Amino acid sequence: MADRLRELTAENEALRRENETLKCENEKLRAKNDRLKRSLDDTTKSSKALKKQVDEANARAVDVGQRPACPDTTDPAPDTVDKLQRKLSQTSKRLSDYRKRLSDMQERMAVIEQVTIVTQKRELHEDDYYNALLQDSVYENLFHVSAQMTSRAAGAYFTRVSFMRHL
Repeated sequence: MADRLRELTAENEALRRENETLKCENEKLRAKNDRLKRSLDDTTKSSKALKKQVDEANARAVDVGQRPACPDTTDPAPDTVDKLQRKLSQTSKRLSDYRKRLSDMQERMAVIEQVTIVTQKRELHEDDYYNALLQDSVYENLFHVSAQMTSRAAGAYFTRVSFMRHL
């Protein structure tokens, strides 16, 4: 009897977990269904609005005495389609050229920025090195040592020159 009660309790618990899992899956599917319905509604609205715009444009074209621009209602004049295709082709070429020019300019700007950064870093390092030299008095010592070496070298030179003259 106790074993049967444990089995039923375990089975009941397993069924509760399964029920919870199914509820979660059901909620996820409802949310997905709602998103899909909204998407369908939005698409339907936009397509209706687009159809209305096409119909209005065709009505204006008929009022002006031209053929409608939409091939769904009537067959447009071939020369109009050719003109539109040429215009589209030209516009696409210009867009492609603009994109290429923009890309080139972006590359140039990137190089300029990199050069500027490197130059600024180099200038900072040079400034830091110069300031360090001034603070440590190494810079002044270099001049003193250099002046001493120059005077010694000059003295040695003149000694050699005078020695050579006496020979």
